[in-house]
Amino acid sequence: MRSFGTAPHYGLGLSERRLGRFLADKPREEFIVSTKVGRLLEPNPDHRPGTLDMDHGFAVEATHVRRWDPSPAGIRASLESSLERLGLDHGDILYLHDPDVYDLQSGLDLGVPVLAELRAAGRVAAIGVGTNSAAAAAELAATGELDLVMIAGRYTLAEQPAAAELLPVCARTGTLVVPVGVMNSGLLARPEVPADAHYDYAQAPPAVIERARHIAQRCTAHGTDLPTAALHFPTRHPVVPGIILGASRPEQVTQNLERLAAAVPEALWDDLAAAGLIPAEPALRIDAHLHIWDPALGYTWLETAPAPLRRPHDLAEAAAAVLDDGACGILVQADDTPEDTARMLDAARPEDRFIGVVGWLPLDDPEATAAALAQWQAEPLLLGVRHLVHDDPRPDFLALPAVRDSLARVAAAGYVFEVPDAYPAHLPLVADLAGSLPELPIVIDHLGKPPAGGPRTPEWEEWAAQLAECAAHPNVHAKISGLQDALPHAQAAIGIALELFGARRLLSGSDWPMTEAGDTTQTVRTTVADAVDSLPAAARRRNRWATALELYRPVRRPSEEAA
Repeated sequence: MRSFGTAPHYGLGLSERRLGRFLADKPREEFIVSTKVGRLLEPNPDHRPGTLDMDHGFAVEATHVRRWDPSPAGIRASLESSLERLGLDHGDILYLHDPDVYDLQSGLDLGVPVLAELRAAGRVAAIGVGTNSAAAAAELAATGELDLVMIAGRYTLAEQPAAAELLPVCARTGTLVVPVGVMNSGLLARPEVPADAHYDYAQAPPAVIERARHIAQRCTAHGTDLPTAALHFPTRHPVVPGIILGASRPEQVTQNLERLAAAVPEALWDDLAAAGLIPAEPALRIDAHLHIWDPALGYTWLETAPAPLRRPHDLAEAAAAVLDDGACGILVQADDTPEDTARMLDAARPEDRFIGVVGWLPLDDPEATAAALAQWQAEPLLLGVRHLVHDDPRPDFLALPAVRDSLARVAAAGYVFEVPDAYPAHLPLVADLAGSLPELPIVIDHLGKPPAGGPRTPEWEEWAAQLAECAAHPNVHAKISGLQDALPHAQAAIGIALELFGARRLLSGSDWPMTEAGDTTQTVRTTVADAVDSLPAAARRRNRWATALELYRPVRRPSEEAA
């Protein structure tokens, strides 16, 4: 374990002091600490020795009182006091603590902006909110400023209000969700639910106990137990990177780790969903790579393309060909001209199923790029930038200083950069670019174009090695698309990509209508679907829709109910 959560509220600073003593001789780069602000600790003028803080559930001397203060001065003072108790010179994650208990509006108006300032200044690496209220967390996450939300007790195996209120917002904004209190104060902590079980720090109502017992019975029927399923359930959602668990004894830590390592049958979740005890898995899918074009309006590369491509292709045909299951689509540029971007925007605006556009910018001209980006800010459908590097006569295009300057501006404006057909000439430059601009989200389209010769060829080994160099950078994603040229080896290529990037940094697209060249549209679609369907549920959801929402953060998005 290398991640620890604490707060001034816990034991009036005692939790932070104890954690600080434990971490004092540990290498700083080997652990992550989160703490909280909003409750400022001040000396208690009415304290009498022997008086404990039991009104707040802590058996410590009530030497201090808590005062809600989300002001810039209050939050900065709270952070510095926490860092002093922890013995740290900077924080990793800083949460605004329970703003809904005091004044949610002041948390929005005062607290979130100062947290963002502390992050920008390097005093903390990430910011968020910690609360028991899914509605309050959703309102704060909707600002788009938060990196994380710590939600206590509202996304558990016993109850999931966050599934409808919070998780869709976080999927759109790219905010990660860290569930805590996943045992609901002990309700789910034992294989059999006792009559005196606690829930939300009090005696559980009969209806809550009955519901938990129904879940426990189904867990037993599927060869697992209630606490094991309770630990696994929240981690299945693609916006959840992990959970934080509390333990009062060392053996509980060991038991938790053993339960997290245990396998839980996928059939259990299907059973619970069918019984209405957990939300059903959404059928949502985002095709993150579609093109439209009209050869009469440019697209000179089509002059030497196969005949099926040398005709107009529009949104209606795209929807019929690859979105017939109700999926949404993202349009991607197919010509290095602003006119291509404008045509995609004009086509997508009236069609809600197309949630965004990856356009083109003159990246070799930083000033022109800056001017275009200023105009882009008024167009909510624009999600990213792409340049046909494989058609550019400059083999070092991605290394050009002017291009790097432009891409720094793209990153600052909040857009994604996509690279098509990167192997063999451009993958090494992608890795170098990712290292020099770590703030730039990069997508390698078509998995970089794996060689048609397949595994056990020198070209395949070179492609895999270059892709691994790119994957070593956390700001690089890969798109399962454009595999029609290596179709017999597509499964092997997808397997390598999964191993290198993991499900969290992989998304999928059909590359229609390029697949029409060899009449491979349905074959490619089936091959990719088979590979994705074989993934565990959480990874499957990520690839189908969550990674795309998290990466592109589209303003237009699938319905709240689906997400």
